[in-house]
Amino acid sequence: MYEITHKGAWFKWSTLDRSEKGLVTISCAAATIPGMLAGLAVGDQAYEIGYRLATGGRARAPVGLHAQLTSLPFFDAIVAAAILCALISGIAWWRFSLRQDEMLNRVQNYALGHAGSWSLAAATLWWLMELGGWLGEFPLGLFVLLGYGLILSFWFRAVRRWA
Repeated sequence: MYEITHKGAWFKWSTLDRSEKGLVTISCAAATIPGMLAGLAVGDQAYEIGYRLATGGRARAPVGLHAQLTSLPFFDAIVAAAILCALISGIAWWRFSLRQDEMLNRVQNYALGHAGSWSLAAATLWWLMELGGWLGEFPLGLFVLLGYGLILSFWFRAVRRWA
């Protein structure tokens, strides 16, 4: 059974049984490939922003690693593998969370539900302002980061409240 430790930042591995450990291991291992691709994309975008700030917006940054990877002929296979791994990770975590008590599910559902609602509200607001011509193109990477940040903040809030 999942036991939250370190103020919600981790869990006690020894409290999990053999099948739960296997599901968590599969979920975390399968999440590495999509996480690495997302990290490369976000890193390139952050580098671009920093480069433009440093040059006063006068120059574009050199091509980053993610942009170089997208030009590879087998990049579509890498993306397909990342999507498959994300699905495997999600299914493994879903099966793991079915085996847990109400506390983990309450914290998890609170964090995911609130983060999803706030992310959707922000995306809708951006979209409406884009339709009005007030904002530019919808930055999907920014909203992925916003979603991750909101999940973490709502997770720690729920842990403080209930755990």
